[in-house]
Amino acid sequence: MKDPDLCFEIHPDGKWQAYEYQNDYVGVYKNAYSNPEKPNIRLQGELNEFAQMWDKNIQEQGYVHAFREKLAVKEALSKQIAPLVPQSNSPHRGRSI
Repeated sequence: MKDPDLCFEIHPDGKWQAYEYQNDYVGVYKNAYSNPEKPNIRLQGELNEFAQMWDKNIQEQGYVHAFREKLAVKEALSKQIAPLVPQSNSPHRGRSI
């Protein structure tokens, strides 16, 4: 079992197109390319609408803001942490840290 999964293809012009959705909890699997010779355009539209709604919900629930804050803290900490390997002029040369 895994969380709901939505797959996209990225076109050369940078636009994203949803083409596959899977939700193991309710046993749903949809693929707009089940028949590669005749893509299901209607399903692609439905998946794109779902993706827009999902994106809006994620933003409204604060996940994007929380991720950005966490990323900023991680970047700030990475600049403050000294390297674990002693420098060659260190008095601790040859000792394990």
